[in-house]
Amino acid sequence: MFKWSVTRKVTKTQKSAYDKARYAAKRADIRAKQNAYAAEHRKEKRVYDKDYQKRKRKLLTAKRKACRYKNIEHARLVEAAWREKNREKVNAYSKAMLKKRTPEEHRHFNEIARNRSKNATGAHTAKDWQDIIVRQQGVCAACGEDSLLTKDHIVPLSKGGTHNPDNLQGLCKSCNSRKHAKLPHIHVQVVGY
Repeated sequence: MFKWSVTRKVTKTQKSAYDKARYAAKRADIRAKQNAYAAEHRKEKRVYDKDYQKRKRKLLTAKRKACRYKNIEHARLVEAAWREKNREKVNAYSKAMLKKRTPEEHRHFNEIARNRSKNATGAHTAKDWQDIIVRQQGVCAACGEDSLLTKDHIVPLSKGGTHNPDNLQGLCKSCNSRKHAKLPHIHVQVVGY
């Protein structure tokens, strides 16, 4: 280790090496001082941390998301291990959320899970579905009957269709059942509308 000298010019690399060596030699003392300070000022630190998180919420969220997506496989393993370890908490939370959901929300989440299992791309919200109903004026797109509409994928998911709003239409139950997984032009030929 070198000593500071007035006559000698010190480069950044030398100063960095000196600082690292100094820190390594006094690591235990520095850590003890930091821990003592943290213990004395715990309340102030909590207040500061909460304020910092409020001010920098968007930045911190973006950093967390970037880190998660960078290490997505590791994140999934950690989440799966946590769920396995805390199965009771997960089950209690799931039951509580099921009670809070309206029937429409419940159908929507079941639909999302079903579409994920079919590897469907895209997504839509409950508002998108309400917009489709309003656009169709509550009338079935196939037969024109004014009845309760069910979601229908114009190009079926099994045929490569997406789950985006532009691939959805409202059909009455009987028309939706009749169409099943047919492409639109085949359905028209079979039914004759």
